[in-house]
Amino acid sequence: MSVTYHFKPRSLEKRMPVDPVQAKKLYTFLRAIAKRKVKLPSDYDYTLIKPQKNRIESGKTIPHLGSQQKEHEPLRVLMEKEQHVMEFM
Repeated sequence: MSVTYHFKPRSLEKRMPVDPVQAKKLYTFLRAIAKRKVKLPSDYDYTLIKPQKNRIESGKTIPHLGSQQKEHEPLRVLMEKEQHVMEFM
């Protein structure tokens, strides 16, 4: 591709006809949205809301020492004689 081809004037895209009834519905809907007033919280309220959201969103819990489920049996320390026997098994 050459530079002249890239920057050459192009024809405009053909416009598709739009149904006037649907266009009127769209414009009335968009005007209704523009007229709505969005009530934003004040800075003070926002400082109270933000930590509350973070607390709700984080679902991480750390189990305490007494509430942990024991999954493994305790580690047994074998004497030297028992270790030699275990090596042969």
